[in-house]
Amino acid sequence: MTTTEKKKLESSPYNTLGKTRTRVEGNGLGESGKATGTGSRSFKPAVVHVTADLVEECGRYLGVNLEGDDAEHALLAVAHAALFAPLQKPWEARLDSKGRRFLYNCRTGLRAKYHPLEKTFPKLVEDLRGQGFATKHKTRRWLKLTDEGGDYWHNVGTGERTTEAVGESEEISGSLLPEGTLPSFPEPPVAHANVKELVKSVDLLSFKSWWYEDREEASLGNGSSAGGGLKKRYVTLEYDLVNKTFRIILEENVSIDVSDVQSKRREPIECWDLHIGATLDILGKNTTLQQGTFETIQWLDYKAARLLAVKKNLLQVLQKYRTASVPAAWSFALNNKPGCCSLRHLMYQIDQLKAELAKFRPSLSETFAVDIENEE
Repeated sequence: MTTTEKKKLESSPYNTLGKTRTRVEGNGLGESGKATGTGSRSFKPAVVHVTADLVEECGRYLGVNLEGDDAEHALLAVAHAALFAPLQKPWEARLDSKGRRFLYNCRTGLRAKYHPLEKTFPKLVEDLRGQGFATKHKTRRWLKLTDEGGDYWHNVGTGERTTEAVGESEEISGSLLPEGTLPSFPEPPVAHANVKELVKSVDLLSFKSWWYEDREEASLGNGSSAGGGLKKRYVTLEYDLVNKTFRIILEENVSIDVSDVQSKRREPIECWDLHIGATLDILGKNTTLQQGTFETIQWLDYKAARLLAVKKNLLQVLQKYRTASVPAAWSFALNNKPGCCSLRHLMYQIDQLKAELAKFRPSLSETFAVDIENEE
């Protein structure tokens, strides 16, 4: 692996080597985790508390008005409940490179800023607003939070902070919401009894990614004229394993069916080229695949496991005939994070190892074959 590739892997959000596992107060992580890299190197866990700023930021994201005489402070109960919801596996709370908290699904690579179902919460806020929730609880201004010094109360109207308990009738918390109002964490997918059967049933690979576009629109202006700035655009890439076609879905629910997608080197892409971390040319933009569905990850990992077994056997057999080590390009380990292994590169390594073995034992080389396209 080159220095550039190593740096790229280490900076990837899917690489946990050398990163801190996070314990987040109020989010169901009962114990801190310790991540270890190669050797005996260890990393101390960090504790991140839900702050008043984070609750208010989440509230604004959900559409809660916190300004002026019409402020809806009580609706911050939705944000409070979302941020303090108990985590369920495979979700973990982590920190990004700037120390900001986010939620990460260890199985699929999906991310969420506040809650896995956060996109459904704006409607919940709207429904509660229609029920007069904010008016009914208008006197409530205090958020009960915790930091290194213990419990404290923060007034969302004045910014005042106190360690003296306020009246329960003045507090804003998720307990204010009617029972069953807040969506719970999605249950983890039920483990399939036979992974091979699950893989055989998969006929669609689905990945998510995003890019930034330079946009000019009224929301970025000063009120009297439009302004410019970068806006995040989300995209979903689907690959039909049966028809071998692609579908590109934009966030505006616009879908585009295309017969082929190319790599950033303008080479045609097949299913073996798709994995988390792969960079493709999507609508003229170099786009790195960031996330995959549960079924997609299972399909990729199952195929990779079969190829890795063949590669391992080839390396063991070659040791009997070669006095020198095989070139590193044929043997170095690829990214083994869920869904991140390049099947194409594994196939290349196997082809090179078979060609090398054929110099010594042609007939034996032909026995190392695996049909990963057809699962019998």
